[in-house]
Order: sequence, then C-alpha cells, then structure tokens
Amino acid sequence: MASKIDLVINRHDLRNGIPVSEIENVVRHKVTAVICNDHEAVAVSFNRGQPVITHQPQRIVSKDIMRLAETLMRSEEEQEPAAARTRRPTLSGLFARFPVQHSHQES
Repeated sequence: MASKIDLVINRHDLRNGIPVSEIENVVRHKVTAVICNDHEAVAVSFNRGQPVITHQPQRIVSKDIMRLAETLMRSEEEQEPAAARTRRPTLSGLFARFPVQHSHQES
C-alpha cells in the first residue's frame, strides 16, 4: 500500500541547502517533490495577484510546482478504482481559468 504522506521540500536552496538524500535519511521517508527557492518570481506573481505557474511558467519554481501537481494527480489516479476515473478533471482543466502569459524572466 502506498504511503498517505507526501513529503515536499519547499524553498529548497540547491547551493547552500541540505541535500535531499540527507533529509530522506533523517526523516526516513522519500521526498515526493522539491520546490526551489525563487523568492523573486513568487513575490512578483503574488504582488500581481497571479499564480507563478501562469505568470512566469518558464521559471524553475513554476516547473517544480507543475511537476508536484502532476505527481499528486498520478498518485491519486493509481489509488482510485478505474470506474471512478471516468470523468476526472485534468491538470490543464485545473489551471484553465488562469491564462498563461508568455513573458521573459524578470531581472
């Protein structure tokens, strides 16, 4: 049976942070996802009132969040019976109300 706990590391700093493998060893649980620390991108999106994944989809933090959402949806699909999967919302449907703005990374 799959674990009911998904461990997500948020605002992880690859340069100065604790390695994911060390975290897994200490807590004795596999890390499901790692969200990088991109304060600038998140702050700009927050101040504009737009999700970072639609406002700045090219940023690594946006890709990390989308990868987490896909992982969680895939995990949920694996746990539910086939009959319950017939009319499930898709990831694109989940974020469809937020128009994607293709802009360059802000400095």
